[in-house]
Amino acid sequence: MEPKINYQLKLEQILQGLEGTPRLLLHSCCAPCSSYVLEYLSRYFQIMLFYYNPNIDPPAEYARRLAEQERLIAALPAEHPVTLIPGEYDPAVYAEAIRGVEDTPEGAQPHVRPFSFAALQDGEIQFCTATTKDCYREMQAIPRVELTAWKPGRGWIILRGRANLEDRANATVREEGFKHMVALGEDWDDPADPRLTFFTIDDAEAWLCDIDGSWNPIEL
Repeated sequence: MEPKINYQLKLEQILQGLEGTPRLLLHSCCAPCSSYVLEYLSRYFQIMLFYYNPNIDPPAEYARRLAEQERLIAALPAEHPVTLIPGEYDPAVYAEAIRGVEDTPEGAQPHVRPFSFAALQDGEIQFCTATTKDCYREMQAIPRVELTAWKPGRGWIILRGRANLEDRANATVREEGFKHMVALGEDWDDPADPRLTFFTIDDAEAWLCDIDGSWNPIEL
């Protein structure tokens, strides 16, 4: 068996050999996925971040994610400039690229569903979404989920398990979730809006994942 390659070590060797502050072009699918990478690599590079995602639908969701990417860059403690380059939003290009495989299932263990709100209630993590969103309908069809969040300076937290869609959120959590979703630019009537729903993860497993590719189990 060939020994595993330590990509973190290889990256550090490359970084040590850099001269000056070169420019680096990266692609971004969303703000959460780019957060740790931008914080880490902006120490060594002037980053040009290409946000090109014609696969996102509807257009309002695309605009919301782009706005969150802009907000992250503005708030990021980057040592060198991070410049956002929005690509052209043309869903027809994506539709043509996947023509014929639109109904291909994701599989028994989907990867990765991002959720920006989480709150602790009675020892359980409550996540928030809308019953009208595709991700909710997907979880109804395939409850197996994998969620991710970024812990500054530590890496990615991966949570895997089965979505329990029974809404057990108390009034405090509903109020917090409502305010969070409104702050993202979403249109909600009030915390009692029937579209607003909360879910938990059953049989959960969690890992803290580093940039070197290691998955370190977390005891829940």
